[in-house]
Amino acid sequence: GAPQNDAAVGADDDALKIKDVYDHGAMRRMYDDATVQAVFDAGYAEDTRTTDVKITLSVCAIIVALVAHFTKNSASTRAQWVMVVAYVILGAGVSAVVAFVERDALVLTRPRNAGEAKNARPREAKNASSAASTRASHGLCVKLKCKRFDSVLSLVVTRKEDKLSRAKDALRVDVYCGDYISEDGTFHEDAYEALVWDILDAYERGKGRGSDVALDSRKLK
Repeated sequence: GAPQNDAAVGADDDALKIKDVYDHGAMRRMYDDATVQAVFDAGYAEDTRTTDVKITLSVCAIIVALVAHFTKNSASTRAQWVMVVAYVILGAGVSAVVAFVERDALVLTRPRNAGEAKNARPREAKNASSAASTRASHGLCVKLKCKRFDSVLSLVVTRKEDKLSRAKDALRVDVYCGDYISEDGTFHEDAYEALVWDILDAYERGKGRGSDVALDSRKLK
């Protein structure tokens, strides 16, 4: 299942459970984790290149900061300024990757190979067959949008290159936060994963009408 965070604990039946159903941030993190896990379980693998770049830039920034700290008494003023500028540039590089490459994507994936779904679920056969479509062969950009304290999440699926979600075949489905979380805080992960798989399958079959048009989740099949 999706990875747990500090706001979620396992219920007796191993279901995820949120401690406070009014904690919008914890609820959002739970949906984020479950969405990413559902995409992976459907046979997609994360395209880690942008993450690798961010990690590399961050590590370099830390190294520069450590060097500057331990040489502050021996390095020249010019060398100190060079390290400060380098640190700022590296930090700005991380922000630039987030702002201009990822574009708030929840996950970017590599192309999916047919039959690579990790879990044997009822939807596996259908997803495996549709994976041969052109849309599945380019990788995905998956976003989960939600305004602060809003009760509606917008799940948008489009091709990886379309990070602004402007493609005419991008697919959007709106999900009410309470649809998959019971009053006691239990998160119905399997039911939500089935919805995500339906959304992925519908996108691959060309059901998307652009991110400005929300499709009815009951009419995806």
